[in-house]
Amino acid sequence: MRLCRAGDLDPALARRYYAVLDAGDRERVDRLRPGQRDPMLLARALLRIELARALGTAPGALRFERGPGGKPFVAGAPQLCFNLSHSGDWAALAWLVHPAPTPAVGLGVDLECVRPVRNLVRLATRCFGEAEGALVAALPAPAALARFRARWTLAEASVKARGGSLARVLGTPELPQLPSDARSGGRSPAEGRAPASWQLLLPAPELTLALWLEGSAVFRSHLSRGLPLRHWFPVAA
Repeated sequence: MRLCRAGDLDPALARRYYAVLDAGDRERVDRLRPGQRDPMLLARALLRIELARALGTAPGALRFERGPGGKPFVAGAPQLCFNLSHSGDWAALAWLVHPAPTPAVGLGVDLECVRPVRNLVRLATRCFGEAEGALVAALPAPAALARFRARWTLAEASVKARGGSLARVLGTPELPQLPSDARSGGRSPAEGRAPASWQLLLPAPELTLALWLEGSAVFRSHLSRGLPLRHWFPVAA
């Protein structure tokens, strides 16, 4: 997994990143206001650079399609599983490559920056139920916000791993439970449900990062920070 920040882009590297995008990505970047372009440029280039590296191909050769629930995948690469999240100036990409005979797994990542939340207890209750609202209400303000942000990112990551919409599962038993102060956990196989595992990371004071692996109870992640500076692909790829 890689975590990086658009504010670290310099003009030369931004041009290099722009060069690996396809026409659709460039159009998405170009139509944004100047203050919004770098985060989108970083997210789309990060996706192509790291996934191309994982597959041993050129970034420009990747073709993305969407499966059930709108989940994107790389055409012709069933062994590659990935998910992208961006919030504010930050972007996070998680990916894994598994052997073809391995049962399919789903990978979800969600990244959230600190931001003020009005009526936090009411929001926590509406999203996660009365018990969660009461827990948030009993915590000091900073801890309450951290708890809500952890619960929200984990819920987002779990939905992104399967495909679908978080809005459809808010307030239902489908949402993952989050024990107090837990930073990792799992779900044992049960009737009608696949095993799963998850991690919560706090890579910077203003960030919460959640990872969810659907279909496996074993999850070992490695986090790389900073902009990918890959020289193994041609600028015109």
